[in-house]
Amino acid sequence: AQIRANRPAKAENALLQDNGPSYKDPYHSLLLGISRMMLGRFEDAKETLQQTHSNPMIRPLALFLEAQLWLKAEDNEKAITALNSALSVWPDEASWHAKLALLYQENNKLEAALPHWQNAVELEPENAEYLTSLARIYRQVGQLSDAQATYAKSLQTSSVTPKVWKEAGEVALAIGDAEKAEAWFERACSLMPSDVGVMIGSSRAAMALGNVKIALEHARKAYRLAPNNVEVLTGLGDVFAHKGKLEKAIQIYDRALRVSEEDRAVQLARSKLLLRLSRTEEAVADLRALTETESEFEDAWAALSEAYSSTGDKDAALEAASHAAKLAPRNVEYQLLLGRKFKESGQLDQALSVLTKASSLAPVDARIARELGDVHKARRQDTQALDAYLHAITLDPKEAAAYKQAGLILKVLKSYGQAADMFEKVVSINPLDPDALHQLAAVRALQLVHGGLEEQVVAL
Repeated sequence: AQIRANRPAKAENALLQDNGPSYKDPYHSLLLGISRMMLGRFEDAKETLQQTHSNPMIRPLALFLEAQLWLKAEDNEKAITALNSALSVWPDEASWHAKLALLYQENNKLEAALPHWQNAVELEPENAEYLTSLARIYRQVGQLSDAQATYAKSLQTSSVTPKVWKEAGEVALAIGDAEKAEAWFERACSLMPSDVGVMIGSSRAAMALGNVKIALEHARKAYRLAPNNVEVLTGLGDVFAHKGKLEKAIQIYDRALRVSEEDRAVQLARSKLLLRLSRTEEAVADLRALTETESEFEDAWAALSEAYSSTGDKDAALEAASHAAKLAPRNVEYQLLLGRKFKESGQLDQALSVLTKASSLAPVDARIARELGDVHKARRQDTQALDAYLHAITLDPKEAAAYKQAGLILKVLKSYGQAADMFEKVVSINPLDPDALHQLAAVRALQLVHGGLEEQVVAL
């Protein structure tokens, strides 16, 4: 009662004066330890709590309290050890998992933090704080599909903050879900109408949907509010780059760099634009300089890989892609990039290994399935390639490249009718695709020539 009333000194005195049969009871030591914690006598509290370890029912709580004491002593490693020990006995305490996850994050151990946020969400699936924290760590480790799905759940809770709508929009945009990004940014705009970052997010979403006029309106609105904001200038430059006004975009990026000379996002955007302007050597030089000063900037390594590919230097492109993938081993984008570079350099076994790993990280990503199909095709494994392309189509019915490649394999297998179906799908997605139109005409002609006598039917 004294502890509940926040009177720790009286609680300690009462416990010390108790000479009855409960004096050596572990509960007695637990309460005494808590009162001493409240009094700030942390060493005494620690010694007292350790006396409860013999009781399996009290030990987990005592270990949790000891973790708080280690935190007071700024010894995170011992706090982590104590919390892990507590959870090994009581694994159903969501708040303990959350506490441990935060400790791992403070120590930059994201891989260790992730399962504890997952456990916290599993135990309390409607807790907005836990859902948002899990979404954020998915985003940090590069599991963007999982991040988006978790953000979507977080947004359905009643206590979600406006900032989360913006974060969710950024993730949706990063994985190419422009429609969802636009909707989430629109909601963020209604909650934070003067936030220029949200305006730039809305601009990027509109641009991804092909609404360049609306994208420019959002960017200019942000610019009027914050003309010297680097994020705003970068977003405005991106719109002009998308419109094909590349020199204008370069000028805006240069202005952003005058505001913040070392802003790596602007440097990266400018370098990518130099590639589009065919100023490849300049882009490579700038990206190399950026990776030297920002050696753990995985986006820069990825861009450098593509820049080297533009020069035809496959070995350098592969090395740069390896750097990006190593820095973010759970990031599907970089694993996908590395798989492509292995394929381009003719190292098909390594490409298959990397892409298989990427598929395990993002099993619903159609791009990975298509890339696996390309690798199997290069290995002359037509059956496995066809399976991969069909899987890509299942994951994304608008995956035109997968339809085309599946059609080419079916054509080789003399399944002309099925091949024609695939090429018709490509044409329905891209009506002006000349190769698809040519292939469709070819397989229709083959059907007529052979009259079905030599045509095979492949089980799809």
